[in-house]
Amino acid sequence: MTNIFYWHLVELSPLKNELLSRGIENPDLAEIVDHVEEIIHHRTLSLVFDNLPPEHHREFSLRLAKNPRDPEIWEFLHQKIKKDLSISIEENIRLVISEILSELDA
Repeated sequence: MTNIFYWHLVELSPLKNELLSRGIENPDLAEIVDHVEEIIHHRTLSLVFDNLPPEHHREFSLRLAKNPRDPEIWEFLHQKIKKDLSISIEENIRLVISEILSELDA
């Protein structure tokens, strides 16, 4: 998952450290982290599409399919979306991590 345009915003070390402190080790740790990465990816794309005007969805999809790690995707999104997408993505990531940790507590 690390080869995608927004991955520089993802910091999973706190989650990994918390899981390790709870005694969760490989292979369970790797499985949980993979699951978290998938959730982050799906929610991030949903967030992008929710904020990107519909007339730009196709172009974004084509750019993403062609090269998901292309830094020009950021430039495209910043031109088309009026709010700071980085902040929204970072908040989304914190929420996902919090939800996963809460599920583990249940």
